[in-house]
Amino acid sequence: FPRIVSQSRKQMKDVEFTAQLILLLEEGPRGLSQAELDDAFSVRDETWERRTSIEDRFRRVIDAIAALVSAPGGAGLEETRLRNQADFYSLFGAVAAMLDAGQAVEASSMATRLRAFVNLVEDDTNRANNKPANDYYQAARSASNDKTPRETRIAIVRGVLAGTNA
Repeated sequence: FPRIVSQSRKQMKDVEFTAQLILLLEEGPRGLSQAELDDAFSVRDETWERRTSIEDRFRRVIDAIAALVSAPGGAGLEETRLRNQADFYSLFGAVAAMLDAGQAVEASSMATRLRAFVNLVEDDTNRANNKPANDYYQAARSASNDKTPRETRIAIVRGVLAGTNA
């Protein structure tokens, strides 16, 4: 969780994805090419003043996501579309934004809302009748690594977790 197939791991795509999550914490959602990602981290190899704080934030977000999937109502979330990298990125960004804003991550109720939302997104008929689910689905399908779809997905998932989107 997220799903990264073995061939991609051999190509270090898991490391690349983790780098994207770290940059999300440091710079916000961005769409970066492989060359831009490499450049961003080669600058940080020499001097990265925020390393400790970013690593701490990364761990807090991962711990909060782990609490979501282990909470009542969260069982099996790691087997849903959230295991896709674009969807996990959205969840990660939403949880990070909540923690940064000082919002508590109440795992049980948030997991239940997240499960219901994922079910809506995955159901063609019901998704069409739910604007947040339909907007999320469209943003996930269209250039999912670009900045605007990433921002859209993160905002929608954050609303779901907070109980303002259903």
